[in-house]
Amino acid sequence: MKNSILLSTLMAALCLAAIVFSSFGHFQNGLFYYAFTEKISLETVTGQYVLRYINADKAKEKIALLEKSGAFKNKEWKDDRTVIINALKDKDGAALQQLQNESDIISAQPLLQTAKEKLALSATEEILVRFKKDIDSSNIEAILKKFNVTILQKGELFYTVAVPRKANTLQVANAIMESGVAEFSHPNFYRDIIMHQVPNDEYFGQQWNLHNVGQLINDGHTGTADADIDAPEAWARTKGKNTITIAVLDEGVTSNHFDLPNTRQVRLSGSNFSTATPGNDPSPVGNGNHGNACAGLVAATRDNSQGVAGVAPLCKIMPIKILNPSASDANIANAITFAKNNGAQILSNSWGYGTSLSNFVPAIVTAITDATTTGRGGLGCVVVFAAGNTANHASGNNGFVTFPGNVNVAGVLTVGASDRYDAQANYSPTSNTASTDNQVVDIVAPSHRAYPSQIRGEDFEIWSMDIPGATGYNPNTTGTYLPAAGTNFDAYTGRMGGTSAACPQVAGAAALLLSLNANLTQQQVFNILTENADKVGGYTYNASGFSNEMGYGRLNLYRAVWKSGPDLYMKDQVTDAGLEPNPDNASAYFVSPDIWVRNTNDGGTTHQNPEYGQTNYVYVKVRNRGVAASLATGSRLKLYWAKASASLGWTFPWTGASYGCAGTPLNIGGAIGTKVIPAVSSGGTTTLVFSWTPPKPTDYAPCFGSDASHFCLLARIETTPAVPYGMAFPETTNLGDNVKKNNNIVWKNISIVNALPDATLIRTSVLVAGGKLLGRDFSTFDLAFKMPEEKENNNILEVADVEIDLGDLAKDWLGRSGKVEGGFITEDKQGKTVVRLTSPKGTIYGIPVNPDQLASVTLTVMPRSFNPGKLFLFDIQQMDKNTIIGGERFDIQFTEKKAAKATATSAVKTNPLLKTYQSGSQLVIQLPDDKQYAVTISNNFGQLFTAAKMINRLSVPVATYPKGVYFIKLINTKENIAYTSSVMIQ
Repeated sequence: MKNSILLSTLMAALCLAAIVFSSFGHFQNGLFYYAFTEKISLETVTGQYVLRYINADKAKEKIALLEKSGAFKNKEWKDDRTVIINALKDKDGAALQQLQNESDIISAQPLLQTAKEKLALSATEEILVRFKKDIDSSNIEAILKKFNVTILQKGELFYTVAVPRKANTLQVANAIMESGVAEFSHPNFYRDIIMHQVPNDEYFGQQWNLHNVGQLINDGHTGTADADIDAPEAWARTKGKNTITIAVLDEGVTSNHFDLPNTRQVRLSGSNFSTATPGNDPSPVGNGNHGNACAGLVAATRDNSQGVAGVAPLCKIMPIKILNPSASDANIANAITFAKNNGAQILSNSWGYGTSLSNFVPAIVTAITDATTTGRGGLGCVVVFAAGNTANHASGNNGFVTFPGNVNVAGVLTVGASDRYDAQANYSPTSNTASTDNQVVDIVAPSHRAYPSQIRGEDFEIWSMDIPGATGYNPNTTGTYLPAAGTNFDAYTGRMGGTSAACPQVAGAAALLLSLNANLTQQQVFNILTENADKVGGYTYNASGFSNEMGYGRLNLYRAVWKSGPDLYMKDQVTDAGLEPNPDNASAYFVSPDIWVRNTNDGGTTHQNPEYGQTNYVYVKVRNRGVAASLATGSRLKLYWAKASASLGWTFPWTGASYGCAGTPLNIGGAIGTKVIPAVSSGGTTTLVFSWTPPKPTDYAPCFGSDASHFCLLARIETTPAVPYGMAFPETTNLGDNVKKNNNIVWKNISIVNALPDATLIRTSVLVAGGKLLGRDFSTFDLAFKMPEEKENNNILEVADVEIDLGDLAKDWLGRSGKVEGGFITEDKQGKTVVRLTSPKGTIYGIPVNPDQLASVTLTVMPRSFNPGKLFLFDIQQMDKNTIIGGERFDIQFTEKKAAKATATSAVKTNPLLKTYQSGSQLVIQLPDDKQYAVTISNNFGQLFTAAKMINRLSVPVATYPKGVYFIKLINTKENIAYTSSVMIQ
């Protein structure tokens, strides 16, 4: 069977030779791709092509040149280096040939569409292939070679491969399928995805604050894609419940509005506090539409084919009218208490006073304090305030947070505004944390960019509800309508804005959280919303995740609703509190304390190096920082191993990968196992244990030298069965970003190096990798070294000399005038060029590396004194400019000699007859006393390389041993004695 498959593969490959570089001129006839075995008919879109460039910078540069030529026009970016263009002067496909000859283009393909539905399909150079189960891995590489494709990624379910430049991706994919080796093979198409959570409300396309795809909005403006609160994504989880009520304290809400009928309003007697004596009708008058606009943003009806959609479209609104030119303090304070007493769980307040005094109206402060502490049966009402519109950053005025937005009451949410570009809105005040008047913005939500008087051409651009008819915001004071057409168009407005528009979005977010978990306290709601906000704008966020411009960031509704229950996480560092992304930009994130290895299943909590030749036990601690207990089903912990490296990606090599080493393929990664996580109480932990037998270190020695014994571990918690598996930030090929951004992914890359009293030289290594292996685009990298600033850590340079040998990378680096900071270039005793470290922190800059290269960098420690009991930690990190790709931590431990584990009570003696030395490729051990000994040979890391028995003499082959110091133990159990020795193997 296998032979017949390989024969058909060969025949298909021969046919393929004729089509791989064939003209696309007759591409129109008989096109299809395989959906498993079904043929889906396709056709080309005349004059439109899909281009894939080598990198984003080249893409922008080259597209600009193509457009400047007048022959092409950019139509749509699919990602930062893939674009669809229109050929304006295309004749007989000549444009395609021209594009294929562009040196910076990886792939140029015709734009395709399905023949029936006319759905656009954009192909690049990539093909997805899942091989049949009876095709073993040894044949796959040969098969792909026949088709002249290269492997980009070996995924858990399929391969991603790339065709050569100028090749016809569709035809290659079909040829692979027709060879009989694949379950499926088709181009890695870009396809337009219909979000079924996007509502059919007529003006929803204008609500960029809820769903921003860079669409055209008011006044000819466009924004930045995803500069929004991710409302449609959140609606897939909840749209709210009618048991949750949001009080909107404002100018009133229209009775039975088209987008907010009275069945979704809680209209109460005594709810009009805008008059001296509270009245019974909380409806707006005149042009006072502010309350309508705020209420619409909170909870306008969704999917009613008109108007707009609110953030919490199934929740209820309690209109409370408070605003008139001079409302009394008592009325305002009473209105707050009225809302609390009548069951409103959330109070939305898009109003304030022109002062920064935090206790400006004590009655109001008292009412707010009472609502947040006694409301909801002691859980506290969630109180949300707009920060005010006092800034003008274009003129250098940072503004101030107005009262009551600056009230000093725990858990009150003060909301500033971001703009359509995810920057601080021009009028939104900047926090001043040094002020005694609580000048703090907690969070921002999208609103208009600036007032027309501040920046020319800007205006209000948030869409919401309006008073039906000719009053309200539509038309405006000049008689201009926006919108000017549509169902009941004059009951809606496109001219809302300010922090007034930002505040109701946060109130709606709180309503969704309480819809999912009504037992949340108001402080827990505050924490969930702020901790899961997006750190946008390029501003400086401190270690707590706070910036003066944006508070804790721009509201992310999707992430917030997923954090309303349990939140399982693992720590990147000891101080990691589980925030996403991890705000600690200084500490290494590949040293998780929640993964550790034990050589026996003894319940120990101190990390040990894994030992070859036996079952080891990997412990993983899972924590629940959420507000509810997790269920005993659904969440899974997945554990992986990889050959240790300062540069690892995702999924390479964790899900399974091999590397050709001296002609032998070696596994360099794979899955260890998957376990269901048991129920974990809020604030609780659980520890899961995995069995693992590490690979044999000597197999790696020919290619990885003294790095042969190093392995690292990765743990991932998956809370959902499908992509993105419950990750707050969908995973990319950048492992470092995945770990830093998601609290349910952790990485352990620590090697323990034992330095015995007579050790004069210790070698260890770390792997580095080229950009292609990591899904990145770089030809040089920097190697940073540092002593971590951890409690009780000591500077290894005070007790030892440390050198770094770049190995195979050194020659090219020196040829480019290699630069070092924190050390100097010298030669070691063998005449090799090394970098001698002189500072606890430094960098080796501009090290050249090939795209698919793996290389070993050797760290040599030469102790000048013996220092047992002290902590010496040392990090090496591979850097792509200022981005940490990965790294490895070395824990150098000065350790007293000990007898073998099996003879812990044996007497350790010296014996002048014991001789150990290297003779060529053999290690010779001699003890001529006619007694039998059990012999073990281990490296600096405590990993066993050889176990044997001897009488008088033993010769051990060591040609495959990495260079370094090895420790020999001879044990005579009969006489209960043990001898030890050490030897340098060159």
